[in-house]
Amino acid sequence: MSIEKKTAKAILQKAIKITVGDQTYNVSPPSLATLILVSEEISNIPAIKIDTDNIALESIAKASYAVNMCNAIAIMILGAKKIQEGLKRVPFWPIIRRNEASAKDVLAKEILEELQPKEVSELFGKLLKTMQVDFFLGTMISLTEINLLKTKTTASGQ
Repeated sequence: MSIEKKTAKAILQKAIKITVGDQTYNVSPPSLATLILVSEEISNIPAIKIDTDNIALESIAKASYAVNMCNAIAIMILGAKKIQEGLKRVPFWPIIRRNEASAKDVLAKEILEELQPKEVSELFGKLLKTMQVDFFLGTMISLTEINLLKTKTTASGQ
């Protein structure tokens, strides 16, 4: 892809195509709500200390946290709006409908069962690049600095 196409894609924030199994998804640029849902899911993964001498055993022991990663990927693919709309459409009755899995759960399960670990990791990285995390983090840091300055100004002005 030429630099012009990459630049245009970044500026226009066009949807990207992601294929999981037999299904292709158009992944739109994220909303802040999507970023929050992904953050909530990732926060369920505890800080992990890896014993590098036993990397294979450590990997197997920590493999269950891949479910959180697959959930986060499903959230990034579907977006918060589609996830919330899907939840609104499921009526509380009849009882059978209550047990149906959400679109996020179905997609996360498909990612978990259909993709190899390397593919999951690459997909997560690709989607993370579209999340505009750097812009969000920069904004949060700026707001934190403003609060620190406000605190210092107020304290010295008293």
